[in-house]
Amino acid sequence: MQSSKGAFPKEQNPNVPTKVNVNQEYMQALRTKSYTDIWTKVHGDPEQRPPSDVDPDQPPQVPAAAGTTPTAHRGGPNNLSSSSDLLEPRQETLMAVGHDAHLHALLLDYFERSAEAFHICAALLLNIDQTRSNYRLIQRILTRVKQRDDDDRCYYSEDQCRFISGELAAFARLENPLSCSSLVQFRRVHDLHASLLHRLTSTRKKVLRRAKTIRLVKKASGVGLLVAFGALNVGLVVVAAHTIVGLASIPVLVCQSVALVREKKKWVRGRCDSLGRVGAQLDAAARGAYILDRDLETMSRLVRRLHDEIEHSKAMIEICLRSPRGYLLREVVKEFESGEGVFLEQLKELEEHVYLCFLTINRARRLVVQQLSFKQRNTLDGTASSPTS
Repeated sequence: MQSSKGAFPKEQNPNVPTKVNVNQEYMQALRTKSYTDIWTKVHGDPEQRPPSDVDPDQPPQVPAAAGTTPTAHRGGPNNLSSSSDLLEPRQETLMAVGHDAHLHALLLDYFERSAEAFHICAALLLNIDQTRSNYRLIQRILTRVKQRDDDDRCYYSEDQCRFISGELAAFARLENPLSCSSLVQFRRVHDLHASLLHRLTSTRKKVLRRAKTIRLVKKASGVGLLVAFGALNVGLVVVAAHTIVGLASIPVLVCQSVALVREKKKWVRGRCDSLGRVGAQLDAAARGAYILDRDLETMSRLVRRLHDEIEHSKAMIEICLRSPRGYLLREVVKEFESGEGVFLEQLKELEEHVYLCFLTINRARRLVVQQLSFKQRNTLDGTASSPTS
């Protein structure tokens, strides 16, 4: 597999920003109107706000009552069953008119891959929501422990041991939402996108070289046509000097020569414009693929880290439950207390990256469509506005 690293060495690395600037840009991205809009569409409730807009001093949501089965928490993603409606432009529209609009095959492939990445991210968002719901079993334990006095935290009664053991056992039995199958599927999409990026970059360079060659041929052929046209005029003058018929044929031959030159220049100009448009389309798609490839790489690492953390917690619980003594339970609870904030923060970070990935995909797809010719955009707009679309 070709690595995407260095796909745009000149354009992408003019100045390496500091970590502070990156963090500032990241936080600003979470507060943009487009981020809030996509978050609201996913959650289906205009009254809710993204977590990044919520007051950090606001108390967290109270965990569900003990003994209940964790389900997707209220305020979770409600509209992801129809994630196709969140994708812009609509995939059905692009695929339906792709051949009629004479789109490059790689552009069709790009739209297909970006749509697949969008749906994978939507599925990942549901898995994140389920992970947060599962973790409420642990939060119920921590909430119960925090309600005790400091002196009592060193001692668990028999009822408390039963409660903690039951909640831990329930958590250990739950399937890891960020399972290996999800990781494999996510990695497959990332690898396919990296391969697409390499092909887009390679084809873009070929198209630009071809356009440059045609421009050089245009200049050379223009000079040649001028020389030939001059020689023809000289020949016509010589012929006209000897015959009356030759004199009468001069205007016709001159008009034909001029028409030939104009037709050749028009073809070359049209060919250069066509290649230029294709190059711009491939460039926009490659840039979008590059950014998405980096986002997928980041999310892949975050998913792997959270998956391993959940598996570690379940293994620790299973060891503890083999001999559920008070001191073992206390050590496990301490472990969860110390890691709760980090785990939830990592989960939130992954969730934010998914929403940013939604924005990246839609923005890149719109930029590619903007590079289409007027006729191609009219074809897309006409199909998008038709009742059958």
